[in-house]
Amino acid sequence: MKNKTKIIIAIVVIVVIIIGIFFIINNINVEKKDLGYNENLFEEFNNENKQVEEIEKNVIENDVIENEIEVNNISSNVINTQENVTGKEEQESSNDNIEVDNDKVAIELAQKEWGIDIDSYNFVAKSEGNGNYTVSVINKTTTSVITIYKVNIRTGAVTE
Repeated sequence: MKNKTKIIIAIVVIVVIIIGIFFIINNINVEKKDLGYNENLFEEFNNENKQVEEIEKNVIENDVIENEIEVNNISSNVINTQENVTGKEEQESSNDNIEVDNDKVAIELAQKEWGIDIDSYNFVAKSEGNGNYTVSVINKTTTSVITIYKVNIRTGAVTE
């Protein structure tokens, strides 16, 4: 081979090497851009999750407040119903309805105190008179009594 051929081959090899280095650097820059885009998506996803968690927290807090208002309304409705009864037959019929409503109020107060998944448990209320109830928490699968709450529906006091 002649010197001219060797020089041309060397120049072609150097140009190929320079082009290869250029493509490698270009690929690295493209990969960095892709990673940056994915990091932004990850941050946006985290921000959206935080917003959803805050909304869920607010909904739960509002639901608790609404449930407290409902229990207070039920208690006041029960007291109002007791005051409006006049006749003996009406009073007996109304007392049956009031007992059912009072049972519901006692159970709702006990469920709030229980605080665990109420769908897995049965709640049975039994009147002791004067607005005092015992509410038994019974496991649905084993039918064993887990705990008993003393509930005063007039004051809203619940003790285990």
